[in-house]
Amino acid sequence: MGDPQLFERVALTGPESRAAYSENWLRDLLYHHPEFLPVQGIDASFSDLVPMCREMPTRAGPVDVVFVTTRRAPGDRGSEALA
Repeated sequence: MGDPQLFERVALTGPESRAAYSENWLRDLLYHHPEFLPVQGIDASFSDLVPMCREMPTRAGPVDVVFVTTRRAPGDRGSEALA
């Protein structure tokens, strides 16, 4: 994965925001680089994220980015449970 990088904190809204950065910019960045999300440090079962879609409509409003993982959750038997 390479060496860790520190990123500069930037405002996405308000008077200190820059035109180059927006919520759409962040959404697209995470969609194209899911490895930027520190999920491994939170729960290893969520590692190896694969982006599925952007702006998925829900009753509560759109979900910016939807990810799935290539790993099975602990105790998940998958198709074995159907046999």
